[in-house]
Amino acid sequence: MFTVRDVNIAVLTELNKKSSPSFSREEFEYFMNKTALFVANEGFQFYAMNGRISDDYRFLKKNLKVTSFTINAKADSQDERTFLIDDNYFHMLSCEVYLNGLNASGETIVKRFQAKRLSDDAEGAVVDNVFLKPKYNVPYYDVDSSLNSTADEATVIIKTGVLPSGITFNSVETEYLKLPETIEVTDDDIYGSGDDNSQELEFPESLRNIYIARVSSSLLEYANNPRQQTLPPLSQDIPPVPVELMMAAAGRRNASQPNSKKQ
Repeated sequence: MFTVRDVNIAVLTELNKKSSPSFSREEFEYFMNKTALFVANEGFQFYAMNGRISDDYRFLKKNLKVTSFTINAKADSQDERTFLIDDNYFHMLSCEVYLNGLNASGETIVKRFQAKRLSDDAEGAVVDNVFLKPKYNVPYYDVDSSLNSTADEATVIIKTGVLPSGITFNSVETEYLKLPETIEVTDDDIYGSGDDNSQELEFPESLRNIYIARVSSSLLEYANNPRQQTLPPLSQDIPPVPVELMMAAAGRRNASQPNSKKQ
């Protein structure tokens, strides 16, 4: 882990050139928080495509198991189950639905089904397709904020269609990335000469150089400084993943998932 003061000293070192831009504590705090959100979002784009990135962003990953739901009755009997997710929700990584059923001996067993993301533009085509529409063994999920009192809350909607007789809901487990913590910068963080009591950032050491480079670049761009064109890139050991490679990897993951269409 590294601190606000660590970043400030490193940024001042990076900008310690002729005609370097000046900035206030408020401006530095703004770009610290902007960079935190940018780095988190950038990591999500490549999450699970690269083992190193998955490890670096473990600090943002959270798990949530839900056993209590609100049921929204629909006219076509395609009832939906909803639940609130934490207000620090950022991006969904996976959603798994667990259902109770009976085996050949009449004993209760729990089956797991991987839910797929159902986007608004695809919903019309999916729900009207007999092969694709939500079923107990082909569940879907969506994330909506229009059902909440505040925009910071997110509601997860689980669509499983009509559950057959003998099958009941057990639980839903989700894995998601949370929003990074808000960073606060004080005068002592920047101008103090005593012990470093500044906020400790939640980013691991492996992202230190990437974070510092982003803050430095943001300040240079903000000041319209020509050195923005010559600032050397730092920690480029993780090259951007081409879109076609990401799509190919996603296809391989889907193909490798076990067939869960049979109860």
